[in-house]
Amino acid sequence: MVAILKAILSIAGLVVFGCASGEPVARSGAIAASRTPRTGSPTAIDEVSTRGSPEGAATDDAKRAAARRIVERARAAFQEGRPEDTAELLERAIALDGGFAESYVLLAELHLTQGGNEIALAFLDRAQQLAADSPALLAEIESLRGTVLEELGRREAARDAYERALSMAPDNVRARLGLARVRDSETPGD
Repeated sequence: MVAILKAILSIAGLVVFGCASGEPVARSGAIAASRTPRTGSPTAIDEVSTRGSPEGAATDDAKRAAARRIVERARAAFQEGRPEDTAELLERAIALDGGFAESYVLLAELHLTQGGNEIALAFLDRAQQLAADSPALLAEIESLRGTVLEELGRREAARDAYERALSMAPDNVRARLGLARVRDSETPGD
């Protein structure tokens, strides 16, 4: 799993630093890697059909559509409790279209479930950069950021993230529940 994570971080343009525990820690960086996924399958670009194209190159729209399909498969694998498959599929989606914010949101969720909270924050930062023109996705990112920050014990920052999410999407359930949880933990006991 660590090798897959390092490959994804590299493709995503994030620098991987080792830490004392041996787990990778991501930091924003300017690495642009274009490589074949390690899964042994054809590259993600090869999966896009470009039958009418004289050069055989996939269009940006075709790449985005293929990345979206791969992310949906990754989401299904995630919901079925298959983290290795999820990571491999997301690696392929990012290799195909590194500008698809939903890939990074799902990576953040994956790492949140596995205790990789700092890595989850790095993926959320990347998703936020890519989703600047999508208020609904930004609200989802902020509500997930609130959950990660809450897990890290950073209650005030979590509250702020939940409030930002609710300012963009007042019906965001994760943000509503998270904000209530954080506020309850701030209230002194009787």
